[in-house]
Amino acid sequence: MRTEKSIKNVLAAILVQSANTLLAFITRTLLVKSLGISAISLNGLFTEVISMLSLTELGVGTAIVYNLYKPLAVGDREKICQLMDLFKKAYRVVSLASFIIGMLLVPFIQYIVNEVDYSIGYVRIVYILFVIQTSTSYLFSYKISLLNADQKKYIHSLVLVCVKIFSTGVAAILLFTIRSFIVYLISLIFFNILTNIITSLIVDRKYPYIREGQGKLSDNERKSIFSNIKNLFIKSLSAKVTNSTDNILISALVGTLTVGVYTNYSMVMTAVKQLSVQISGGIAGSLGNLFATERGEHCAKTLNKMTFVFFMIASSMSVCISCCITPFIRVWLGDRWVIGETVVFLCSINLFMDFCKIPLWQALEVSGLFRKDKNISIIGSTVNLIISIVLGQFWGIEGIFIGTIATYVIQIVLKIRLLYGDLFHYSSSEYYLRWGIYTFLTIGEMIGAYLICRIIPLDGILDFVVKALIGAFLSFGVNIIVFCGTSDMKYAFNIFKSIFFKKSFTKKSA
Repeated sequence: MRTEKSIKNVLAAILVQSANTLLAFITRTLLVKSLGISAISLNGLFTEVISMLSLTELGVGTAIVYNLYKPLAVGDREKICQLMDLFKKAYRVVSLASFIIGMLLVPFIQYIVNEVDYSIGYVRIVYILFVIQTSTSYLFSYKISLLNADQKKYIHSLVLVCVKIFSTGVAAILLFTIRSFIVYLISLIFFNILTNIITSLIVDRKYPYIREGQGKLSDNERKSIFSNIKNLFIKSLSAKVTNSTDNILISALVGTLTVGVYTNYSMVMTAVKQLSVQISGGIAGSLGNLFATERGEHCAKTLNKMTFVFFMIASSMSVCISCCITPFIRVWLGDRWVIGETVVFLCSINLFMDFCKIPLWQALEVSGLFRKDKNISIIGSTVNLIISIVLGQFWGIEGIFIGTIATYVIQIVLKIRLLYGDLFHYSSSEYYLRWGIYTFLTIGEMIGAYLICRIIPLDGILDFVVKALIGAFLSFGVNIIVFCGTSDMKYAFNIFKSIFFKKSFTKKSA
């Protein structure tokens, strides 16, 4: 049942992310054609600045889901109600804090923005709208977390994609008629609130008992929860420094307009990363349920298998993107928006590591090892900032991305040691070896695919299609040859088969 629910959530996630990616490309094209590079640059820069204020991921959201796993598993409605009441109040504080912190940064915006065609007053208004959009998104987030913990993330995913389709149509009309970046952002705020209201109403119908008062948590329980939130806050804040500072550093060290050029590439990368986030959310509930009922070798073997499945996906996607993303940008927007091959290669490695790490990161999220895990995140974010700033001064955008790669390597090594040593109490040597093989094999596939693509003289859409196929099939084919006949490949095959032939899978599970 855990696997079946995960598959349902993952399928919904793939549907949502596919729709979101298509709609995002439509919106980006409209922004480029109607508003130009300055608006694109501000959008990319402020999206990353606001991501630093995304407090849902800074402890509260993860603490909610972690503490709900056991009550949902045993049907303890009283405990669920007590937790939901506490987290409702917590999210109100989060919403207010997000708004206040965001507004405190308004006077300093001019220090990270340059080269754009807008006045600083206009830029500040745009930034304030980003702050409002973020702070209002938290008002019903605690109910969305209940769906995630109960392995029903697909419900919110489907609501999200339906509203997104409608909002993209409205955005297209606004951009073609009014041509105002500010009006466009106001529409995003409205539809963001609408999505959360609809999801909240659905949750109220599925869990009517959460509106009934069931008392309060004990002082010890509240103390434990807030201790977890504190540790998760520090851990996730450090993760934000790693994942959400590239555009800020590029703007400050290279130039804001360079952010506009890079964000077209990062949009493709982000679409894949968002797919990884959706899939991560899809398996979180099932993984949390597993860790709540099992320990040791069984959990370690499950993690091995899950990591292999994610490696197969991450490897093929990252190699494919390394080959075809520049031809795609040329077809989509033209040569003016193309960046160097070295940047593409580094971004593709980052993409692979970001996707392949999901099972390991998710295992630590549901393990409860928040206090020690936060120290690893602090080390990683510190290394990221130091290397990115130092190398960014000399090598520009390439140096910034090398800093991100170094951070991933350090965190992966330390997180494996923590998980296996403190939770599994099982040898981690096999898992380290897996990561080494997967990483170097993927880098080798990227280099091989790049050399093949260089000798193929094509242009336009055919260039994009052929290089995409070369990247995808070369990686997938090499991986199948290397791992053919292994138990991991059989597990991955059964997972993929169950997605397309659910009836046979359900019968087998029964």
